[in-house]
Amino acid sequence: SKYLKAFDLFILPSRYEGLSITLIEALFAQIPSLASDVGGNEEIVGKECIFKNEKEFLEKIKNPELSKTERKIFELENMVKGYLKVYQSL
Repeated sequence: SKYLKAFDLFILPSRYEGLSITLIEALFAQIPSLASDVGGNEEIVGKECIFKNEKEFLEKIKNPELSKTERKIFELENMVKGYLKVYQSL
């Protein structure tokens, strides 16, 4: 936790990934994040913060503000609303 708070930007360049707990932790710590286009990364940070190649990575690293909107997905209130929506659809 204390190490994460020292980051200005979190980058997850994995070639293989399922659901990255470290990426979710970085977003909870309110660290702008970028991730490679593998596993569930796009669902976590949104397509604006995903890079598919080195060129996209370099473009996105210049704009760490992109992840602010994606962080909102994992705010408590939004998570609860999402769960309620799923339960109500059953």
